[in-house]
Amino acid sequence: MEKTVKIDGKQYTLVYKGKTERIYREQFHSDMTADIAEIQWTQNQIMERTKKELPNADNEMIGILLTRNMPSETLERVMWASIKASNKNKKVKPFESFVDDIEDYMSFRQEAMTWIYNILIGSESIVDIDGKETSSEEEKDTKKPI
Repeated sequence: MEKTVKIDGKQYTLVYKGKTERIYREQFHSDMTADIAEIQWTQNQIMERTKKELPNADNEMIGILLTRNMPSETLERVMWASIKASNKNKKVKPFESFVDDIEDYMSFRQEAMTWIYNILIGSESIVDIDGKETSSEEEKDTKKPI
């Protein structure tokens, strides 16, 4: 999976593949998939709790609650590893310098949340009518016009 984003006016290519996971694991001594799954679990818990405690909450309020509970460090790590894994980005600063130099942090967070969402959706398994499990990419391929 690949996507191009702008951070502080500079274009970066993000990739999610085995190399991304390896870079993340080596740099942060943590499993990227597990860290993203933890975010997803937390987000689901917030949604369930919000529906119970605030049944009239609108999408904006839910969005604010979800955003406030998104761990910045994981967002920063996933973005940096995804940028570093791409061969299109010439020289990527060390993690700490990269994060320290972000001027428009709110835009960065938004890009990071969108990227993580894409990773979750892009790697999600789907069970079809026949009970056969396929990946999202395989399903997309079956819906292409002939």
